[in-house]
Amino acid sequence: QPASIYWVYADWQFPAPQVARSGETVQLVTRVTKSENLVPAEGWTVRYTLADPSVAAFVGSSGPTLDVPVNANGQAIAQITSVPGGRGTSPVLIEVISPPRPTDNLPELTLGSGQTAVTFSSAGLDLQVFGPELGAPGEQLTYTATLGNPGDVDAENVSLRMIAPAGTRLVGASLEPSQQVNNGLVWEQGLLPARQQLIVSVVLEAPQPATFEVLFEAAGGGGGGAGPLSARQSVRTDIVQSSVDVRFAPAGGVSQAEVGEQVQYDIDIVNTGRSTLTNLEVLIESTPGLTEAYQGETTVSQSISMLQPGGTRSIGIAFNVRQEGQQTVKLTLRSGNAVLAERSASILGLPPRPKQPDVRIDLQIQEALRIGEQAVATLV
Repeated sequence: QPASIYWVYADWQFPAPQVARSGETVQLVTRVTKSENLVPAEGWTVRYTLADPSVAAFVGSSGPTLDVPVNANGQAIAQITSVPGGRGTSPVLIEVISPPRPTDNLPELTLGSGQTAVTFSSAGLDLQVFGPELGAPGEQLTYTATLGNPGDVDAENVSLRMIAPAGTRLVGASLEPSQQVNNGLVWEQGLLPARQQLIVSVVLEAPQPATFEVLFEAAGGGGGGAGPLSARQSVRTDIVQSSVDVRFAPAGGVSQAEVGEQVQYDIDIVNTGRSTLTNLEVLIESTPGLTEAYQGETTVSQSISMLQPGGTRSIGIAFNVRQEGQQTVKLTLRSGNAVLAERSASILGLPPRPKQPDVRIDLQIQEALRIGEQAVATLV
């Protein structure tokens, strides 16, 4: 098998890594010379390849690879800029290629390879918004916006705006706004440092069933002559009428009880609507003739943190009958300031029956005895 050895006299110098802001153009210069008297290797080729095209691109070329001829000064120049929104570092692979020389029986040869890098720094705005998909009329709904700068440069003149839908009422905000406009709030943050966040929560209330969107918009600048930054996110909420079925009655259908007796009440709460019920309060109020069996109070309450659609919550409560006559217990089911259901049940308090004496005598003794035998008789 024959082997060929090609003697090529050449020298090259690769460019150093470059750092710039997003949107700027950087220039990579590879110098290639022939070793004899450092003559420029004019007409040779330097091939540049971007390892991460999501960060950078060649000016005037759409592909990740660019072949640049060496000029009369011995330089192969490539211009690189960031892609829209590009931020970070892209390695650049570099190859030095000599052209074929048929007269000298030389094919095209890759003489050497190396690597450099381009880094583009910029600010950014990343906006995330969270809020309920379903709500009930009169319920206080919380919407939270997280505005972050994921870049490595501070963002300038940053502002965040919340646009409230028509028909909703602004209850409050976790951060005092810079200004309040007719349909929302504006927070003028100013400088948002790199990798820092601004978090704002807003509480709204919708009095009627409806479907609306709560919109947050962010704007700012990248600094250093960079272009404007913007972001927007919204949350869609359906306000539906809450629907519950409440059963409230004495256990076993008891309609009367004597003073001094205890009566058990059964409560069943069923969520018959499409939305999850949260922060429910069950308030039970009774007339003075009935007191709760364990605390001795005429007013007691119990909280239910969550009740899914179709879910049922059963509650038992006992009352002591203290007075004669008609005694009433009222149940009120609330969610925040909204009353979802009201029920009442009555029971008749009877005077206690007089205690009647009841005596029974029982005598026990053996039925048969021998003459002279002793026996014990027991009288109860």
